[in-house]
Amino acid sequence: VWDIECGACLRVLEGHDELVRCIRFDSKRIVSGAYDGKIKIWDLQAALDPRSQPSSLCMKTLTEHTGRVFRLQFDEFQIVSSSHDDTILCFNFLQPKGVAQTQLTNFSATDSPQNEIANVLQTQASAISMASSSLGSGL
Repeated sequence: VWDIECGACLRVLEGHDELVRCIRFDSKRIVSGAYDGKIKIWDLQAALDPRSQPSSLCMKTLTEHTGRVFRLQFDEFQIVSSSHDDTILCFNFLQPKGVAQTQLTNFSATDSPQNEIANVLQTQASAISMASSSLGSGL
C-alpha cells in the first residue's frame, strides 16, 4: 500500500504463495487474486493503520479456484473472478460474518480457443456479470 503523494510504501500485504496477478480496491477493502489460485480480502483501513498487526489484515481467503486467478471485480455485494481452471466464480459478500463465502455460479470456458477466460466485467447496478475469452468472439 503506497502513499501516492510522497511515494512512500506504507504497508506490504503478505499472504499469497505465488505471484499476485490482479488487485481491486474500494474505501474499505482490497481484493487480490494470485497464481496460487487464492483470492484474499484485505482490510484497507487496518492496512493504513501502522499499529495493526500483519496477522489481522487478511479478512478472508477464498480457495475455490484450482488454477491461477487472472481477473477479478467486486462491489459491496459480490466478487466475480476468472481463473486458468476455466471457471468464473461469484462469491457473495452478504453472508453473515463467520460464514464461508458461497460459490453462486460456475461457468466453463472450454469452448474458447485457448480454454481461458481473459476478462471479467461486473455491473454494480444489477446482478449481471460477463466474461470474455482471450481469442473468442463471444461473451
